[in-house]
Amino acid sequence: MSRLFNDWTRIYEAGPGMLWIVVTIGLLTGVTMAWYQRRPWRQRLGEAKAKGRELRARREKLIIEPSASPAAARPALKITETAGLFRPGPDEEMPDRVVFILDVSRSLTPAQFAMSKAELLGGLDSLRIGAFYQVIFFSGPAWFAHQRLVSGGERGEDVVIRDGDLEHRWKYAFGGHLYEGKEGFHPAGEWRVASEETLAATRRDIDEVGKSDGTTWHLPLRTALHLEPAPAQVFFMTDGEIARQDEIIDGLLELSRARGNPAIHTTALAVPGASKSLHRLAMTTGGRHALVIAGGHVLRDEDLVAYLEEKGITLD
Repeated sequence: MSRLFNDWTRIYEAGPGMLWIVVTIGLLTGVTMAWYQRRPWRQRLGEAKAKGRELRARREKLIIEPSASPAAARPALKITETAGLFRPGPDEEMPDRVVFILDVSRSLTPAQFAMSKAELLGGLDSLRIGAFYQVIFFSGPAWFAHQRLVSGGERGEDVVIRDGDLEHRWKYAFGGHLYEGKEGFHPAGEWRVASEETLAATRRDIDEVGKSDGTTWHLPLRTALHLEPAPAQVFFMTDGEIARQDEIIDGLLELSRARGNPAIHTTALAVPGASKSLHRLAMTTGGRHALVIAGGHVLRDEDLVAYLEEKGITLD
């Protein structure tokens, strides 16, 4: 201790101003560290999540498909273009009762989210005036586009969806969300009639929707299939794999048959592992399946099969 005191004494004698600079820096550092440690843990957690999302977005931009991939010869999809992922085949007309289902989970990168919205807007543009349609958003819970998520949205939180003066509550349980309405598993809804006014309102809804926690396939699809009358076609897009995918698809196929077997078109965003189940759902109902891989390449049919085989995934 005496040696340390002597050292500081020599520093003071050699340059008094330097000692005060060192002391000031030390005090400022201590105060800063104390403030940092005393911040609310939710604030620190939020900053860490934001940094993680930023890093994931940077990583997404750096992913380059190998030249041997079947997608190499196909042009990448730009945000200003659409690949018809929310429209029937090139020789088919958009039906008069159609549901569009869009994943708005937090795992979507900014580019994927923008692309998803662009595809959905392209689907709306294909509707004829007077057609019946609905747009459903989903993450953990599911809700119609004209409704608003007003509470919750983070992992582990209950969610409240507001529709005018009416509130739909989703309780977080067992890693997912349970609807607390009278149906017990999905909110009831009604068809919207396509007009210049309703389509303009739906476009605003799509523009304004943000991302929230969770990815649950069966809730939005069951909600769509329970519309009265049943839809003619359903378009479904997700960026997530889920547990018990085959079991979930079995249940959806059973419900689909009970509702007249509408065609369900499916798209997997950068999740090859989801393609096998979603391909089965689409093919069994007479729909189409597409896989969007890094860079915006859209794979269907032979290209899809070849790409999945590279990943060790064989379609039924």
